Amino acid sequence: VLHLLTPVFLRRGYTVLRYNSRGVGSSSGRATLRGEGEVADLGEVVQWGVGQLPGEAERVVLVGYSHGSLITSRQPPLPHTPTSHLLISYPLSVSHWLTLFSSRTYTSALLALCHATAGDVLAVYGDRDNFSGVAALDKWAGELRAAAAEGGSARVRTELVRGADHFWGGEVGERLAGIVDEWLEER
Repeated sequence: VLHLLTPVFLRRGYTVLRYNSRGVGSSSGRATLRGEGEVADLGEVVQWGVGQLPGEAERVVLVGYSHGSLITSRQPPLPHTPTSHLLISYPLSVSHWLTLFSSRTYTSALLALCHATAGDVLAVYGDRDNFSGVAALDKWAGELRAAAAEGGSARVRTELVRGADHFWGGEVGERLAGIVDEWLEER
């Protein structure tokens, strides 16, 4: 999914930094049981990446897919740089397992992000997600939009893609790329 979206970001002039979480692929380390290490790692990667840019970043977009969307949802906006969060296939129904029953911490952080003045979130999910039922995801999406409405100034958009499962293969992957491209154009 991240490989699919990289060209979309590059065409829009973004610098792209992709990494694997600890213990995934050829990365070192071990996954932490509650994801706290991964949350800290992402924060460090973001700070390092922003520091590598030749000038000031105009905007930072944090993208998380599946388990990565849980981790991304815990990252607050950067203090002096507009920050957007793109969450794809948020693993709602299995988050308690992925966070060793700490899913409330992730839910609270995400709702706070959607409520925050600086919040800018796009959550995309499919109606055939392999792990989370569409009814639960629709309810979750409504909660994100309600948190934004309550806060009054966060930008929160949720997109249900018909026919999409958790993995975004084929034609639905192209629709995902189109949704992200349109969203980036609005930034």
